Amino acid sequence: MDIVLLGNKTIYTLNLPSRIEGSYFLTDPITQENLMVVEANAGEWTIHPSSDAKLYKIDNTAIESAKITFGDYYIVESEGKKSIIYADYRNDKTVKMYKVNGLTNIKFGSASNCEVTYTSPYFKEFHFEMGCTNDEWTINANKNAFVYINGGLNNGEGRKLKYGDIIYCYGLKIVVMKGIIFMNNPEGSVNINTPNLKSIAVQEKDVPYEEVKEEDLYREEDYYFNTPRIRRFIDTYELQIANPPSKQEPQEMPFLLVIGPMLTTALTSIITFGSAIIRILTKQQTFVQALPQLLMGGAMLTTTFMWPNLTKRWQNRQREKADELRKTKYLAYLEDKKKEILQETVNQTTILKENLLPLSEYYETIVNKRRTLWERKISQRDFLTVRVGIGDIPIDMNLQFTQEELVFEKDPLKEVAIAMVDSAKMLHQVPIGYSFYNKIATAIMGKPEFTKPFMDNMLLQLIACHSYDELKIVIFTSENNKSDWEVYKDLPHMFNN
Repeated sequence: MDIVLLGNKTIYTLNLPSRIEGSYFLTDPITQENLMVVEANAGEWTIHPSSDAKLYKIDNTAIESAKITFGDYYIVESEGKKSIIYADYRNDKTVKMYKVNGLTNIKFGSASNCEVTYTSPYFKEFHFEMGCTNDEWTINANKNAFVYINGGLNNGEGRKLKYGDIIYCYGLKIVVMKGIIFMNNPEGSVNINTPNLKSIAVQEKDVPYEEVKEEDLYREEDYYFNTPRIRRFIDTYELQIANPPSKQEPQEMPFLLVIGPMLTTALTSIITFGSAIIRILTKQQTFVQALPQLLMGGAMLTTTFMWPNLTKRWQNRQREKADELRKTKYLAYLEDKKKEILQETVNQTTILKENLLPLSEYYETIVNKRRTLWERKISQRDFLTVRVGIGDIPIDMNLQFTQEELVFEKDPLKEVAIAMVDSAKMLHQVPIGYSFYNKIATAIMGKPEFTKPFMDNMLLQLIACHSYDELKIVIFTSENNKSDWEVYKDLPHMFNN
């Protein structure tokens, strides 16, 4: 016997042993509160409310305890909330298979105009309706009726059904398949009121004893084996950039060494020029006779200041030309390095796209059993790495400048080199990988409507890329969320209880 608690969100089943002995708690799956005690008494099962709960018959008469048999209903109340208890069959032998013949809608209720009627104190005149179109099942329920699908309350919302879904209503169980349904008949309370829903008898034949020959259990195409994985991985790119060539700094002479020769020449010129003037004034020489000395003195005085200035200007122009050549050559060198970095960004982007595929590719890998199924091994660096999205990440690169000489001023060309590397070191719109192997604990927080699909995507990648002999998955969840994870329970990667 099973004691079924029909809660406001889920159903909870207490499986009683076939041998009537012992006592057991009936627990609310949401609050984890013990509501009832089911115990053996004189070869029969009896039910008692806990200290914080109350027990009622279906007519709302309060009772202290009751003997419970198959098909009995009771009401339990705790903290102002009422739930229904139903005594169900463990192994129901009334299950039959029904074929749907041209019938698109099947109404279930207690009213005689329904295609399927079920007699139960809580079954509505119209309880729910199932539709079958192109072998796809849907269900629409009365908003005031309790209908549980795979253990969860439907709340009157229309939804699509999948093959194998289990519908439960006060002891009535229905399993939908392609063009057929399986349905039980508790206490003979189910009536079929349409010829389009016909029971299919399963005929049992006596099979004579015959020795079975050894045969292969699987066909050749059922077997699968891994092929060696050939994949490229990203290695840290070592980028060395030469420092800018040093400037040709002028070697300034001390002021005395610069002005000394000029003063000496200027003094000699002044003496020569003055001697000529004195001889003209003392009439020792005429002006014409002294003219050569005057010209020589004036020329020497003029060139004393002119030639050093011309020499300095020429030296400055040569330094400017050398610095311009230095800049041109180094900027051309940086442009070559930039192309080198861009080539590496293309290479790393390609590798990321090869190793972190779109979700649709992993789906096709599983469905079509591609050779890349379960290809990652624990010895490989991308083991347990999944694709979490698309974005921008830095390039895997180690930048080094050649050994720097001692300088007293910052060279703007080096700032240009650093800025060039910064502008080209990002990979844009590439797959973002996340390693569960390198990060022992990972928390995914957010609203369930976003986190659940995100986790489904992660699990799909994990089971597509990793074999079940190297990856095991354990899911801990509440009774309330149990149905969300049922789809994974048959995976070979699963540890289950």
